[in-house]
Amino acid sequence: MPTRSLLVLAGVLLSAAACRDETVSPTEPTWSATGPEAAVISNTWLVKRDLWTNQYSDFAAATVTDAAGQSTVYVIGGRSSTFGSLGKVMAYTVASNTWSAKAPLPISLYRSNGAAVINGRIYISGGVRKYKSYQDRLYVYDPAANSWTAKHVMPTNGFDGLTGVINNQLYVVTGCHSQEEDCGLYYPGGDHPDRWLFRYDPPTDTWTELAVPPFFGAPVGGTIGGKLFLGVPGSSVLHVYDPATNLWTERPIPRVIRSGSAFVTLGAKLYMIGGYQGVTAVRTTSVYDPATNAWTNKAPLPTARAWGAAARVVVGGQIGIELVAGARPGNNLQYRP
Repeated sequence: MPTRSLLVLAGVLLSAAACRDETVSPTEPTWSATGPEAAVISNTWLVKRDLWTNQYSDFAAATVTDAAGQSTVYVIGGRSSTFGSLGKVMAYTVASNTWSAKAPLPISLYRSNGAAVINGRIYISGGVRKYKSYQDRLYVYDPAANSWTAKHVMPTNGFDGLTGVINNQLYVVTGCHSQEEDCGLYYPGGDHPDRWLFRYDPPTDTWTELAVPPFFGAPVGGTIGGKLFLGVPGSSVLHVYDPATNLWTERPIPRVIRSGSAFVTLGAKLYMIGGYQGVTAVRTTSVYDPATNAWTNKAPLPTARAWGAAARVVVGGQIGIELVAGARPGNNLQYRP
């Protein structure tokens, strides 16, 4: 399995020239240290309390917001600074700016298909337990009970994928290792795609195979307007999946997707945060508007960050973004639009 350094080189060398427009205007707000919420201005990154474990990369993140509008960000699994897989689950309570340990995953896991929330519960599938140990498992976390439950396994093992929620169902794009003899699903003649799209229905605990994604590589992106908007690092194309038609369409975009960036949707727009421009980690916050097919830059990160995860949060009744990425200090950042 390729190392992260090889993935960086393979996925982003194409982006060096095309990303020169990502310079941030000097008039834009940049960042602020943690302070009184009333003093926070818009388009600002705030430095929040560091994640205090040694898990630096390849984790999943998801936010559960309770009935009172209080958000908790869960950082799930990942790899330590020595690249060992982790089963740790850390919870960041936005209102109190504090971290706490929660019930660990049933198995250690990194490079999963991401995490998503339905009805206050977190779903996470696939991933890697150790070298060439690819998983087909689906786990659900109940914050109220602080417990994990195993659900019906995916139709195939998979990792490095992406999960979105549409109409309270999970849409999981995943892939297997192309050199493995058994990637799960059987195809006549022994052939199989390298990537799949599945839909999971929580009430029936069942999976359905959908249209094969028309790309290869670890997808990034999000869900906007009931559709999946996905791309792969080094590409200048977004692939849009419409569940109403079970079809994929291509949308060329005027920017190369950066490797190692964190992605999240906010206000019907797709945020691409940090990552690598060429082989250099950057501070850039890029925002894609599907209505205009255009990108704009927002306030840059306080420091360059890559291989993290981002999630929407509610802060003082307003929607923002929490980014957890990299080593301490400064590995927990909050964006106010």
